[in-house]
Amino acid sequence: NKMLERFILSEFRLRNISDKLNSNDYKEMYKQIFNSAKFILRNYYINNILPNIEIMYSVIDNLFKVFLMNV
Repeated sequence: NKMLERFILSEFRLRNISDKLNSNDYKEMYKQIFNSAKFILRNYYINNILPNIEIMYSVIDNLFKVFLMNV
């Protein structure tokens, strides 16, 4: 989960999300992306396997694309 958090937060910084959203929307978006990524990667976590970095990046990148469609 720590690696997932780091990936998500680094994407927030790279995409300058804090400049685009207010504080409440930022927190809500973080929570939604984190929970969605955990759900998508659940089979790895259930089996105590660390997901491949490329897979994790791809999941997070695609979630950001979905959540930022209208921002």
